[in-house]
Amino acid sequence: MAKLEDSFVMKDLETFKTWPRTMEGWKSMFADYPGMAAEVFETMFAVNGVPQRHLKDRIALHREEARHIQADQGDERGAEGPMMKKLRPITVNVDELLAVNKYEVDEESAHIELASDNYSELPAEEWGKLVRVCPAALYREDAEGNRGFDYAGCLECGTCRIACEGTVVRKWVNPAPMMGVQYRCG
Repeated sequence: MAKLEDSFVMKDLETFKTWPRTMEGWKSMFADYPGMAAEVFETMFAVNGVPQRHLKDRIALHREEARHIQADQGDERGAEGPMMKKLRPITVNVDELLAVNKYEVDEESAHIELASDNYSELPAEEWGKLVRVCPAALYREDAEGNRGFDYAGCLECGTCRIACEGTVVRKWVNPAPMMGVQYRCG
């Protein structure tokens, strides 16, 4: 029976003993690279009427950006890397596709209710999540910070419920029978 000292466990521990210190000093691993990964996935799943480039080509662009970051930082371990990029503006416009759908709005019973009728009282970070994740853009905020919401064009995906139930979204239920969205564009 092999002793622990002779096993792969001890060899692996020896090999990776400095890894925690390496990771702590590798600022772009936690600052830049997550943003790049988010951008890759954002462009992969964007519905904007423009043919998608091959995934390999999109990743190559981000790989080149990572090389530039590393070159700018020199040996980044221990150096303070740049903070994660701000989110790019939403440029996806699916209004034409959404307009094909048919909506039967239940004016008497909203299937989404927010925690406050005064949208400015709702937590800014949580509201920002809803602006980003709602595929129908029902949650809005203009450049002056004015917020708007309308459940009438809801796609009933439930993303807002998952993202912010209990903070901004007080109630989310499926619309009554024969109400809500009827998809016309697959």
